[in-house]
Amino acid sequence: MLTWSAILGGAYELSAYAIALTRGGPPERFVATALLGEYAIMPFVQDQAHLHGFQWGIFGVDVVVLFVVLYAAFRWNRRWLLFGSAFQILTVLAHVAALEDPDYDAWSAVTAVILLGLGLITSLLVGALSAKRRNHAVRIGASGAI
Repeated sequence: MLTWSAILGGAYELSAYAIALTRGGPPERFVATALLGEYAIMPFVQDQAHLHGFQWGIFGVDVVVLFVVLYAAFRWNRRWLLFGSAFQILTVLAHVAALEDPDYDAWSAVTAVILLGLGLITSLLVGALSAKRRNHAVRIGASGAI
């Protein structure tokens, strides 16, 4: 059953990806493509039979996304990538906490992963919006009209 929060969260997520793909530079498009792939693959890797247990598939996808974001952070000099990497590292650590402590509340881990994911998406959105402004400033500086 879809809730309003799930619908609004999905709309926010897809809107951020669309803005990053259309207005962002190469790092924003690279990370947005990876996150869009994550968004598409998540329903297939989620273990529907054990919703309250540890989700190995989701953990694996989040680890892959962590490596993608870290690669982008080392490749491109963008401040938003540092924040995005931090959010993704904390996401993976939330999974590890749920794995290590059997008494750890599963809903706490799910809530942490969702909120940290929104942090990564917001970082991407800020990066895409600042990339458009940065590209505009570079064009003005290159034309000599200051």
